[in-house]
Amino acid sequence: MNRLPSHARPGRGFTLTELAVVLVVIALVLGGLLSPLATQMDVRMTAETRKDLADIKEALIGFAVINGRLPCPADATIASGVAGAGRAAEPNAIGGDCPNDSGVVPWVTLGVPEADAWGQRYSYRVTPTFARKVAPPQTPQNAAFDLNTVGTLDVRSAAGGGTLVAVGLPVVVVSHGGNGQGGYNRQGVQLPTGEV
Repeated sequence: MNRLPSHARPGRGFTLTELAVVLVVIALVLGGLLSPLATQMDVRMTAETRKDLADIKEALIGFAVINGRLPCPADATIASGVAGAGRAAEPNAIGGDCPNDSGVVPWVTLGVPEADAWGQRYSYRVTPTFARKVAPPQTPQNAAFDLNTVGTLDVRSAAGGGTLVAVGLPVVVVSHGGNGQGGYNRQGVQLPTGEV
């Protein structure tokens, strides 16, 4: 009998079942690694957005101290890089009111970031009394509001209703979060709200 030496025998390969089991194990390991990574990314983006919101708050307070009023909202539909993007709208010559009560944070005027960590612009709404332009000089007697002035904005936990979260606010700044629903992107396009 002619037997081949053991080193010359054909090697045993993997069966399809064995390969399938290995691929399932690899998929489970990768899936287990990606979930914590996604959570870490979300935590980082949330922290970055909270820092931006704190910076916006400080910039709004500084603007009010210098100008005696809050800035008018910027036009949300103007794309980044186009003339006028991110600039506070000018109050009307007669009456001094803003042309719109809502839009986006005037990031160029305030020197703050344009968008949250997810790439959506910060929505901005102001009570008209708080943004009304007053006659110079900007003294406490000529300010658009004082510490007793009550805002007209209410915040609810859901669009079109929900639990009342805050009442009588002078200004509201909103990050639309990861899904961006209802927010404007840098091209000035509003994302769908997701409402039924």
